[in-house]
Amino acid sequence: MIETNPTAPPRKADNWPAWAEPLRDPRFPWSAHAKRQDATHRRYYDLAHGEGAWDAAWARRDAEPVPTTERPHSARLGDFLAIERGEYPYLIDRMVPAHGLTVLIGSSKIGKSFLALQMAIAVSTATDFMGITATGTPVPTLFIEEEGGEHGLEWRLRKMATYAIAQDAPLYVWARPRLVLNTTEGIAALREEIEHTGAKLVIVGTLNATTKGIDENDASLGEFAHTIQDLAQELRVAIILPHHLNKAASRTGKSTSIEDMLIGSRGSGSLIGAAESIIGIARKAKDDIGKLIIQPRESGNQELYFEIDPGTRAIYPTAETMDAIDQYDETFVLSALCQADGPRTVAEIHAELGWTSKSRDTVQRRFARLLQRHLIEKAGTAQGSNALMYQPTTAGQVEYEDAAA
Repeated sequence: MIETNPTAPPRKADNWPAWAEPLRDPRFPWSAHAKRQDATHRRYYDLAHGEGAWDAAWARRDAEPVPTTERPHSARLGDFLAIERGEYPYLIDRMVPAHGLTVLIGSSKIGKSFLALQMAIAVSTATDFMGITATGTPVPTLFIEEEGGEHGLEWRLRKMATYAIAQDAPLYVWARPRLVLNTTEGIAALREEIEHTGAKLVIVGTLNATTKGIDENDASLGEFAHTIQDLAQELRVAIILPHHLNKAASRTGKSTSIEDMLIGSRGSGSLIGAAESIIGIARKAKDDIGKLIIQPRESGNQELYFEIDPGTRAIYPTAETMDAIDQYDETFVLSALCQADGPRTVAEIHAELGWTSKSRDTVQRRFARLLQRHLIEKAGTAQGSNALMYQPTTAGQVEYEDAAA
C-alpha cells in the first residue's frame, strides 16, 4: 500500500478520476484511451487514493452502461401548442433569459466587465438592474474572470462595493481558471463548477480569453456558440458571454441596432445566431453616457440609456438620450462660463458645477462641443499651469441670455 500524498488530497476517491471526468463521454473513446495509458496520471492517482486505485476506477467505468441519446419524436401542431409552458422565464426581465446563452457585445474597454458584474450583483442579491426587475429571490451566480487576474477582479469588486454588493450574497468569483471552452476538458470543468456552486447565472469572459484556435471567419465560432447554448439548456442555467467588437461601431454611440454594431466584426453573426439574447453596449469614447441595445429572441427590442458613476463604475438609467444629455450639460457649462468673472479652465467649471457623478473627460467633451458651435473660445492658459482657459463668445452670451429670459 502506497502512502497517501499529503499534497494531493483525495478528490472523488470513490468515483471517477478528477482529471478524467471529461472523458466519461463515450463520444470521445480515443481521448479516454490515451488517458488510460498515461503512466503519470496512474502514478499520482494511486499516490492520492491507494495502489491500484487507477485501474479500479477504470474498471468501474468499463462496467457502466454506455448512455444512449434518445431523440424526441415530432409532434402534431395541435399537440405541441396544447402543452402548458408558462411565460418565458427571465433572470433579468426581457434581457437575460433564465435558460440559454446571452451574448454581451461591445468594443474593448467600453465597460463590459463592469456591466456584467453589475448584472451578477443584481441577480445574486435580487435587486433591480437599470430599473429592470431581476429575480424575486437571490440566485446563485458564478462570475468567471479570464482576462485579468485576482488583483484585477478584486479591484473591480471593491470599486463596486458601494453598489449594493453583499458579502454574504450567493455570488461566486473564479479568477483565471484558464478554461478553454472549445475543448472537452474546458466544458467539463465549467460544468463541474456550475454543479459545485449551484449557479443559475454564469458570466464567463471574454470569448477571446476562453477559447483557443477558433477562426472567426469559419463555422468554428458558430459550433462553439451552439456548444455553450446546449450546455446552458441542459443544465437549465443562463450563461452570459462578453465578446469584443470592432471599436468603430460601439464607441461612436450612434449605433441603433445590433446589426450596426456587427459591421466590421469578423464572424460574429454566427455567434449572435446561436444566442437567446444579445446585449450591445454603445458609448462615446471617454464619455460617461451610453446606451444598451437589447435584442432578446422572445420579446421586442429595446434601448436603455445609462450614465456611469465614475467612482464606482456602476451604471444608472436615464430617460434622456445621449444627444439630449449632451445639450443639457452644455447649457450648464455655458451658463457657468457666462456667470464667471473671467475665463475658466475645465477643472474649475467641473468643480463649480459640483458634477461628482461626471468625469473630467465628460466635461471636456462638453467644452469641445461648445467650441465647435462657436459659443465659447479659448482664452490662453491658466497662470502657473498649461491648462487651457475658456470664455463665452458673443454668440454664446446671446444664447445664454435668451435661455435665461
